[in-house]
Amino acid sequence: MNKNRFSFGDVIYADFGEIPDESHPNHEQAGRRPAVVVSNGDEVKGNYLLTVVPITNSNQNRNPFSIDLSSYDVSHVTGNILINQLRTIDKDARNVKFLVTLTDPELLEELKYSMKLWMGLVE
Repeated sequence: MNKNRFSFGDVIYADFGEIPDESHPNHEQAGRRPAVVVSNGDEVKGNYLLTVVPITNSNQNRNPFSIDLSSYDVSHVTGNILINQLRTIDKDARNVKFLVTLTDPELLEELKYSMKLWMGLVE
């Protein structure tokens, strides 16, 4: 299924590009991978930009700002949501494709809280 409008909690596939200089250690996510849209639905209408957090299947990236999807009732996607890898992407330039919408209320609340914590909006 393809969508033109995305909302908070939608899981997409996007091309995060390549790491420019592979000779230096880099912790940014690259390549084609799933990500969770964290933009507000009203913000996204008519906008080509999406704010997302990538999902990785690597356990190396686990940290206090990652959410393990295996702890929740989620289908079609596995791995860890990396809150500390927040990015704004152009949905056309990054070839965004819709995958599924997260519906588990506890997961969505943890995602919201983790985003606030990462941005310093809660203590």
